[in-house]
Amino acid sequence: MKPNKYIKIIAFLTVFCFSSLCFAHGEERKPSMITIGIFPYLNPETLFKLWDPMRVYLEIKLKQKVIFQTAPDYKTFVQRTHKGQYNYIITACHFSRLNQKDSGFHPLLAPKAKLYGIFVVKEGSPIKGLADLKGKTIATPDPLAVITFGGVETLKKRGIPDEDLSMKSFPSHNSAIMSVQRNQSDAGLCSVRAFNVMRQNTKVRLRIVGETERIPYPIVFMANPAEDPQKAQEIGNLLVDFFGNTEQGRRIVEKTSYKEMIIPVESDLVYFDPMLPKLRRLINEKAD
Repeated sequence: MKPNKYIKIIAFLTVFCFSSLCFAHGEERKPSMITIGIFPYLNPETLFKLWDPMRVYLEIKLKQKVIFQTAPDYKTFVQRTHKGQYNYIITACHFSRLNQKDSGFHPLLAPKAKLYGIFVVKEGSPIKGLADLKGKTIATPDPLAVITFGGVETLKKRGIPDEDLSMKSFPSHNSAIMSVQRNQSDAGLCSVRAFNVMRQNTKVRLRIVGETERIPYPIVFMANPAEDPQKAQEIGNLLVDFFGNTEQGRRIVEKTSYKEMIIPVESDLVYFDPMLPKLRRLINEKAD
């Protein structure tokens, strides 16, 4: 990383810490404030900018300090979630089911929208469709990302076996797509919603060559089981009001193509049950 870029990122995160946002490093949460953990599907700068109006709204309504935390990767985020580090979380759909089953987290709210991934290549690439990805290097977000799970299954259904799949993981959707721009990968896989909020210079001169199947709920808002049920309900109601009745909330819904926010239903959440054994194995396995 170039020195000046490094300085810019550090400066940005410092500003956010002083404005009640912080990048978590495992510190204990203080009871005097509400901690909302956000899974790291985008870089911290983009992530915190996107959700900050919600944080400000909750802080004003609750008259209580609200901070954001994230983690360096998906595995760490899920592990911290299971340890109870966050009061509330914004998490991936398949993680929400895992948190519900293994840690007792309560679903509060989710977008009324389907999630799917897109495969992108540079404009001048000879790759025309998914079948052309056989033997090509495909940049993906974290191996634990639901989009990565879905991307692998989609390619298998298109007749590309494991031995002909060359998946190269990156820390975020953004960095996976940037690897295509930098000619580090033949193609990139990311969430269509993450792609929608990326900077224009990240997406320029790219084209879509395929999609994964649709799955329920891009994200899910959840409450730690240790939280007071009445307080959790109050926050759930405030979130409904924010996204449905405020300009800032509607702007987030529009920008992310979330349509509207609804209460998640069990019949949708069970969709992720077949993923849980593999998720648990990946989360619990030790690094080499």
